[in-house]
Amino acid sequence: MKRSSHSRTMEFVQKLRPIDNAFFPVLGQDPGVMEEILRVILNDNTLTVEKVIAEYTLPNLPGRGVRLDSFCETGDGHRINVEVQKADDDDHIRRCRYNAAGMTWKEAEKGTRFRDLPDVCVVYITEHDFLHGGRTVYHVDKILRENGSLIDDGSSVIYVNTAVNDGSAISDLMRCFLQKTVNDPRFPRLSERVHQYKNTEKGAAEMCEELERYIDEITEEMQTKVVQLQASNSEKDKTISEKNRTISENSKIIFEKNRTISEKNRTISENSKIISEKDKEIARLNELVASLSKGDSRPANS
Repeated sequence: MKRSSHSRTMEFVQKLRPIDNAFFPVLGQDPGVMEEILRVILNDNTLTVEKVIAEYTLPNLPGRGVRLDSFCETGDGHRINVEVQKADDDDHIRRCRYNAAGMTWKEAEKGTRFRDLPDVCVVYITEHDFLHGGRTVYHVDKILRENGSLIDDGSSVIYVNTAVNDGSAISDLMRCFLQKTVNDPRFPRLSERVHQYKNTEKGAAEMCEELERYIDEITEEMQTKVVQLQASNSEKDKTISEKNRTISENSKIIFEKNRTISEKNRTISENSKIISEKDKEIARLNELVASLSKGDSRPANS
């Protein structure tokens, strides 16, 4: 007898970890979970999260939009994007730059003075130590190259990874991101939510709904990529066809030039033969003239 769709879904849910794309957006919509995570990473036990939006989309009509895994607004007015990335096939640094820019223009109302722009921070959690520094956390500062002074433009980036264990509280938190079951008294809210979504009826219902949305989203992305790939292949085929036509035309030109050269060479060969025959005729005439000259030079009374 085939298993029900629900049982298969729940079996899949049990395998999920907080770092997984299908799970973090659910955790990322809970202010308590995000507050707990940010307090550890930012080393600020007084930090409060007043507002949180999971998978916050920042549209950009002229170009590429931005979708933030979790967007948080803190009690002191900071805007923080907590981004989780498992893949290691893109430019993470430029992605953080784009996310920070997106938060800045989205959160700034029309007419806002630059000095009143909100402070923004990207906390970027990865499964790989892509900076290869052997550290769990990296803080990015902007400095004046000439004297080393720090510049505070209200924008910051913190890179955190699960690959390096340095024995810190952040590293312990990152280990929880890799576990299917989280039960750590230092992170009670995260532990509670992971348990709820995996082991209670209400949590399971929310997870099933999230997975359906996630599957639809992945399907849409794959369809978009297929269309883009087909368009790209069509352009490549067109380019190849143009190049082949150019090669064919150039081959014809080369063939015509070779035929012209061949005809010229044949003409030169024929002219050489004519010159050779004329040279022979001139030689015979010269011999005749020489013979006649000898005959005329004999004495008359001989």
